[in-house]
Amino acid sequence: MRYVGERSKRPMSADCRFPTHIHHFSQVLIIQSGRVEMDVFNDQKEFIATTELRTGDVAILLYGGHGFRIMEENTRMLEVKQGPFTEGRDKELF
Repeated sequence: MRYVGERSKRPMSADCRFPTHIHHFSQVLIIQSGRVEMDVFNDQKEFIATTELRTGDVAILLYGGHGFRIMEENTRMLEVKQGPFTEGRDKELF
């Protein structure tokens, strides 16, 4: 095993290429600045909770649904989605 740098104990790696089947799309939300309220829903689209996210907060969404209300002007949010994501087919609005 090769390591990067003398002090590093983390081996170098590469992703293996093979077919996979995705059953749920996960995503990560990073609040870069500002404040949002996020509504969280279960897989049956039933409301679970509302939580407030502020600058620096990170939300990891694995199942169910979500919605947002922007609470401050100039709020910036980065949304990272697991792919591939086909627009119009991989999202259900409710």
